[in-house]
This record gives sequence, structure tokens and C-alpha cells, in this order.
Amino acid sequence: MSDLKISDKYVDDYAVVKVGGELYPKMVSILDTKFGEILEKTKRIIIDFTHLEYICSAAVGYIVAYNNQAADAGGKVVVTGVNAKIKKILEIIGFPRMIDVTDTMDEAISLIHDENL
Repeated sequence: MSDLKISDKYVDDYAVVKVGGELYPKMVSILDTKFGEILEKTKRIIIDFTHLEYICSAAVGYIVAYNNQAADAGGKVVVTGVNAKIKKILEIIGFPRMIDVTDTMDEAISLIHDENL
């Protein structure tokens, strides 16, 4: 099992959150704490899953909730860099209907800026 790694940086008026390793149910509290801090600073968030190997359904639910919180405050969450295995799972559960998923960081940045938030 690979450890969960979360890092964030702020660019202009949005945050880029890199999530790597494996995100199991017992680690969701770490994700929740980090996103609580980020949502206090900005409501525009790009989540980069480039180095994510596994995500549990609980974490997916939390990410949808973060998007709802951001949207309620006029913001947005965009997910990028999803590997083929995780992307297929996310598509099956309808995740892309709730949150924008892009293939590249440039596309994610464009979505964050094009929304006139």
C-alpha cells in the first residue's frame, strides 16, 4: 500500500491540490482537513490526480461535497490528471456529470478561469 500524499499551492485566486498514492477510507479525514483549510482561502480548486493510484468511494463523495461548498460560494472544483483505471470508475459512478474532469492541467486552468467566477 502506498502512502497518501497531499500538497497544495496557491496561484492567483485558485489552489492546485496534488493528491498522490492511495486514498483509503481511513485516510479521508486527512483529505477533509486539508480541504477545509483550502476552502477557507479560496473557492476555486484544481485537484491533480496524476500520482493517485487508488481512490475509495468515500473520498469521491467528499470531493463532490467540496465542489458543492465551492459552488455555493461562487467557486468551482476541477479534477485533472486522472489515470485510465480511476477515470473508468469515476465515469461509471457519474462523477464527470457532477464535477469537471480534464486530461491536462492547462484544460483545468482554463475551466477555472472561463467560468467567470
